[in-house]
Amino acid sequence: MYFCFILSVYLFSLACEKDGSRDIFNNGNVNKESDSSVDFDTSSMVEGVFKLKNFISTYWEVGSIELSHYTHNKSELPVIEVSFDGLKYATGSLKHTQLSEQLGDTCYYGYSNPAFSVVNDEINSIDIVCNEYYDAEHGKGASLSDIASVVLSSPYNYLKNGYKDEIQEERYYELYNYFAVYGISFIPHYEITYDNLLNISSKGIKFFDLNFYIILAQLPEKHGTYTFEVSIKLSQKNLTGKVEMEL
Repeated sequence: MYFCFILSVYLFSLACEKDGSRDIFNNGNVNKESDSSVDFDTSSMVEGVFKLKNFISTYWEVGSIELSHYTHNKSELPVIEVSFDGLKYATGSLKHTQLSEQLGDTCYYGYSNPAFSVVNDEINSIDIVCNEYYDAEHGKGASLSDIASVVLSSPYNYLKNGYKDEIQEERYYELYNYFAVYGISFIPHYEITYDNLLNISSKGIKFFDLNFYIILAQLPEKHGTYTFEVSIKLSQKNLTGKVEMEL
């Protein structure tokens, strides 16, 4: 009887949460599409515990990017962090349901902590230029793509493979240890892409993490303040951002 009473109270609280307001604020605008709450019908009782049936809890339609000098970097090489912002579609929204079905993310039945999110788009190309003279091979305004590599991650293959990782666990540890030098960490089940910017156009990376990193393979000839501009071509739009760094 006590267990039934506790369960009834729990179900009642879920119902109240589901019937509450579903508006969220995004960049000052009210988004009627979704919020961060979870509808009762998006989870199931598995082994006596409520677990989510979707691995991805939030999809983002990006509208802008923000660049920053990545200060957690432990190496001498410059690292730029790129972050996306925009409109989000959380669990329970119609858009989230449609994208989950498209990816086959409908039978995860795992825990909701940590929450996983991705950008609903595909990266076609990335370029970076410096607004100042960098070195003898890269004058003012020249592209630095030949000496720049991108580090990003995506759970796309994990979802397409039925929640199975293609890469071996030992390989993950090798990558984690390598990128620890740059202070970069990754999300479990997100496949890591580390390649020169010139090769990204052939990768077709979909549903990627909201944050990724650009590592420059060499420092400028002289110490000083440098302004970098990053251009990202997605399948749906083009985005640009700038960052000033003391090197």
